[in-house]
Formats: sequence, structure tokens, C-alpha cells
Amino acid sequence: FLTASDSTALQADQITDFTSGSDHIDLAAIDADTTLAGDQGFVFIDAAAFTGQAGELRLELAADGSAVLSGDVDGDGVADLVLHFATGSGAPVLADLML
Repeated sequence: FLTASDSTALQADQITDFTSGSDHIDLAAIDADTTLAGDQGFVFIDAAAFTGQAGELRLELAADGSAVLSGDVDGDGVADLVLHFATGSGAPVLADLML
């Protein structure tokens, strides 16, 4: 992924075959905080709600085994980057994320 607009809430990528420990989600090229000059990395906040701080990345796990990885790059508390992990596809852990 190069920008948050590569996978938005309206056109989110659907990952159907993720294997934690061998697959990775590379978000390192994305400027996670567009309110600052330069290129900042995401800060992983686990399943916590966005606080309005740009650069937050959260992972929600659902009871059915699906997951949603979302990032807020402008600090408005709304996900700008969204990735869906289908039920049964596996979900990433922090070590699988390149921030």
C-alpha cells in the first residue's frame, strides 16, 4: 500500500487467505499522519477506538473470525484506510504489520 486511499471504507480490500507469521501487511510507505510534514508511521492501538489523533491503526476482531484493520491519517476519528479479513482467512497480529 502506498496511500490510505489505496483501500478505503467505500472500496476496502478483502483479504481471504492471510497466514499470520508468514504473510505481512506493508503499510510503511503510507504517511500515517497527514497533519505533520514528512512521513510518519502508524501507531498500533489494538482494538481501542480512535481518539482523534492522526496516525492511529486499530484491529477489530469479530466473533465470526473476520477482522477489520483501519487507520486514521488525518485525526478526525474516522478510518481513512480499511482492510477486511474474511472469516476463516486469519487475522494479523502486530508482528505481521509493517508500519
